[in-house]
Amino acid sequence: SSGIEAWRQGGLGVVNEGQLYLHPWDFAPEAVERPACFWHGSEDPFFHWSLAEKLARRVPGSVFHRVPGEGHFTPVYRVQDQVFDWLDRVSSASS
Repeated sequence: SSGIEAWRQGGLGVVNEGQLYLHPWDFAPEAVERPACFWHGSEDPFFHWSLAEKLARRVPGSVFHRVPGEGHFTPVYRVQDQVFDWLDRVSSASS
């Protein structure tokens, strides 16, 4: 699983990812000029889905999807077809 892989070489990567949420970023989400789409599991035990939804509201034109019944790592597997479809649409629109 991706959870096991995340810890395979130690916990430093996981800790660093978590710290990204604790410090100010060097950019404003409101300044993002590219299409953005967020998918977040409704049952994520690490970060409540409302945090991702709040971030998505700050990114102009972004779309937020709460993935019912999924946790922190599983949405990427459950909705990968939707992610690729969205990427195809965005790519076609920018061509």
